[in-house]
Amino acid sequence: MTSAIDTLSLPERAVIYLRVSSVGQVNTDYDPEGISIPAQREACRRKAAQLGVEIPADGEYVEPGRSGTNMEQRPAFQAMLERLRTERDVKYVIVYKLSRMNRNRVDDALVLMRLRRYHVTLISATESIDETPVGQLMHGILAAFNEYRSAEDGADIRYKMREKAKRGGTLGRAPIGYVNVRERFEGREVRTVVIDDSRGPLVQQAFELYATGEYTLDRLQQTMADQGLSTRPTAKWPEQPVSLNTLHVMLRDPYYIGVVEYDGETYPGRHEPLIPLPLWERVQEVLDVRSQRGSRDRVNQHYLKGLLFCGRCHAAGRQHRLIYTIAKGRRGESYAYFLCRGRQEHVCQLPYLSAQRVEDEVGREFARLQLPSGFADTVLEKITEVLADEQQTTRTLRRNLTQELARLDVREERLLDLAAEGTLSQVKIRIRLTQLTQDRARITDELGKVDIQLSDGAELLRLAIQLLVDPGRLYQRADDPNRRRLTQTFFERLYVDDEGVSSAVLRPPFDDLAEASTAYLRAAKTPADLLVIHNRRPSEAGTPVDGTKIGLLAHAVCGVGSSKTVMVEVA
Repeated sequence: MTSAIDTLSLPERAVIYLRVSSVGQVNTDYDPEGISIPAQREACRRKAAQLGVEIPADGEYVEPGRSGTNMEQRPAFQAMLERLRTERDVKYVIVYKLSRMNRNRVDDALVLMRLRRYHVTLISATESIDETPVGQLMHGILAAFNEYRSAEDGADIRYKMREKAKRGGTLGRAPIGYVNVRERFEGREVRTVVIDDSRGPLVQQAFELYATGEYTLDRLQQTMADQGLSTRPTAKWPEQPVSLNTLHVMLRDPYYIGVVEYDGETYPGRHEPLIPLPLWERVQEVLDVRSQRGSRDRVNQHYLKGLLFCGRCHAAGRQHRLIYTIAKGRRGESYAYFLCRGRQEHVCQLPYLSAQRVEDEVGREFARLQLPSGFADTVLEKITEVLADEQQTTRTLRRNLTQELARLDVREERLLDLAAEGTLSQVKIRIRLTQLTQDRARITDELGKVDIQLSDGAELLRLAIQLLVDPGRLYQRADDPNRRRLTQTFFERLYVDDEGVSSAVLRPPFDDLAEASTAYLRAAKTPADLLVIHNRRPSEAGTPVDGTKIGLLAHAVCGVGSSKTVMVEVA
């Protein structure tokens, strides 16, 4: 049992608190804000030796890379205070400088009150602060100066960051999809940002998938993890799949469209945009719809999603998609409808459109594509004629190209003879042989293409005509997945308003067939139009009397011009 005399002879004890404000300072003493952990430790232990106090084995509290602006976010500091409160086994807390403990007067006063409550004295290894009146005065002066310096440094940093943002610079580490690099420019090292060759395409893929509206964030996170999208490794954290929260932040970040944000303001960035603006806006639309009050990040599937646009906005010169959603009634019933994205921006008053009504209107649009009687037979007849002519032309062209290859062989043999005789310089021979090689490659390539171009186009037209025999019935009998395939095959986009489908943009070759069928019907009703087209000058070809343009297929179907592709001998 320890006697009272032994207890009095024991040395007084102290703990030391060491902190640097950034990770970069942990192992370096070049930082103007402070000094490294090892240097602080040495100074604090030297001060303890001067005071004749002991530092126990567990009496060191280290805070590497922690900001001094908020003591609540410093776990080592909080652990030290808890020890002082519960164990009461030390008399001193030693710090390198007062600024290592606190950077504002309020926190400083609160900490000082707690230390006095625990009968603990705060000691600075490099400053004259103690419990004497002069020491307390110095303590107050230093606390005020540290607070001023912290505020001044913060204002200076904010000013520099704002100026960098105004010039388009990237603040800090570039987001996933980009990498920070250093380049030499006019003898100087310049820090810049470039697209990450491995992660950049995956970020683009993530935006494209989510813009379809068919992916929840959970499903997108799993898909991109399977594709290999990962974070960049750091000294502290290894490379790992992008988390759900990181993915959500990424989809919202305007940095990917070439914008830098700082303190609520946006500035044009110097970095190359990774995501096109229309794609980024589509992603924001999906995120906005799913973040509405009472909604979850769920996917409402519909086979027309992504193909419908607001007819009213289109007439006003705007482009807004129709968004599909399902609302719940008070009694739990579901209502499926489409709404214009412009309503959310308060620029469109298109009412909510019942999904069933929109489906019916699209079905009527399919029915309107049905080819007129006799049109299909006329087109197929023209195709047969053109292919028959093309076969003759192909045989002629193939014969000429084969003859040209034979002539190239003869020229090459002559060059080799001249080289053997030494009558022509080696330089000139190499130049001519190179030219012959290029000519042979070009002619061989033409031979490979000569049979397939027209036949592929003809087969495509035949298949399209089969689909247009009765497209309305085809649409009505198809299930939802096949309706989506049909709609994507026929239409690039459909403009819908409260009166139905106001206009549509067809995909090739259905746009050419629709134009040709319209011209066919007009010609059948007003044969005089054909006479006008026959007598028109070449510069006016393709424009009927009503001023609308018609293409080559419309000319051929209406019997205008010639179907002969070769009017003179093939050169």
